[in-house]
Formats: sequence, structure tokens, C-alpha cells
Amino acid sequence: TPTASGSGGTAAVNNFALTGEKKIAENLRATGAVEFSLYSSTFTGYGSRVNGATPETASSLSQKHTIFSGGIVYMF
Repeated sequence: TPTASGSGGTAAVNNFALTGEKKIAENLRATGAVEFSLYSSTFTGYGSRVNGATPETASSLSQKHTIFSGGIVYMF
């Protein structure tokens, strides 16, 4: 069954990307990108997670993602 980490809280998502493209030939381009994502939450109160008889509390949670990508674009 699902459990909650807290009775309330806030959440935020931040996402940034840097992209670029360079012409190699008349119909050929190189592309690249770097993307940064941060997902975070803060919790208040008690949740429904229990360790023995004592409720467990979590104050925050975060995940970070970094993505590097590149490729070639050929235009007909």
C-alpha cells in the first residue's frame, strides 16, 4: 500500500538547457545539448510511514538529472 512521507509540503522543478548547432556543409549540421533538471520536495508533519510503532518523518527529497546529447542533422 502507498505511504506518505509527510502530511503537507511544497515541491519545485527547475529545468535548464543549453543547446547549440553548427553548420558543417550546405545540408549537414552538428547539434549538441546539455540539460540540467532538479526536482525537490519538502515535507511537514507526520506521514504514514512506520518503523515499528514510531512514525518516520522525512524533511526533504531531491533528484538531479544531467543529460548530454548530440547528433548530426542531414537535410534532403
